[in-house]
Amino acid sequence: MICIFGGSFDPIHLGHIIPLKDLQDYFDIKKVIFVPANISPFKEGRNFASSEHRINMIKISIKGDEFFDVSDYEIKKGGVSYTIDTLRYFKSEYNKIGLIIGEDNLKDFRKWKEWEEILKLSKVFVLRRKGYKGKIIEGMIPVNSRIIEISSSEIRERIISGKEIRHLVKEGVAEYIYKNRLYHP
Repeated sequence: MICIFGGSFDPIHLGHIIPLKDLQDYFDIKKVIFVPANISPFKEGRNFASSEHRINMIKISIKGDEFFDVSDYEIKKGGVSYTIDTLRYFKSEYNKIGLIIGEDNLKDFRKWKEWEEILKLSKVFVLRRKGYKGKIIEGMIPVNSRIIEISSSEIRERIISGKEIRHLVKEGVAEYIYKNRLYHP
């Protein structure tokens, strides 16, 4: 099975990567494809880094790990990124697909475009998130993943404050951020 993991990834960090490796340990998943959103329907405002920078940071983070891949499908498609549209695209490419979400998505999942169709089209794996105890919807699969207390907004704030971030991201990502002056005031 191929799984889709969507998000802003602005920037990608160990809190994204480590729980996915737990998923690999528990389930027969061949590959996880990171799909950075063009525009998320549930996030106000804009992305802080360009699509190109976000994809480059994902590529740096997953380099050398055959379990991961990245797709620019939602970015090339443009407009608001709806999960159902992305799943339909990947379903046409792969026979069995899964969707990975965090527990924080459970509270609004029934507001997602065609949420019931999402459950029919794919297996939905739910990763644990600190501070969230959403009710698992029938058909979803809870994953006993590690909770890594890192957020992209925390990383952006640390950069603005001049604090270190190398311990929060994969090797090479901090250097890329500093070299390209991402998230600096």
